[in-house]
Amino acid sequence: MLYVQKKSVEEIAELLHKSVKTVQNQKTSIFQKMSVKDRYEIIEAAKVLGIVY
Repeated sequence: MLYVQKKSVEEIAELLHKSVKTVQNQKTSIFQKMSVKDRYEIIEAAKVLGIVY
């Protein structure tokens, strides 16, 4: 999970060959679906779900 590695939206977009806007939209969608507000909450949610350790 690139976001856990503290990659910026711009860095993630470059790595995935996507536009910054696409990555930002996906991030916003995931945050809404997971009911989280920031990077720290999404990381904790990923840990609880066993996505990251």
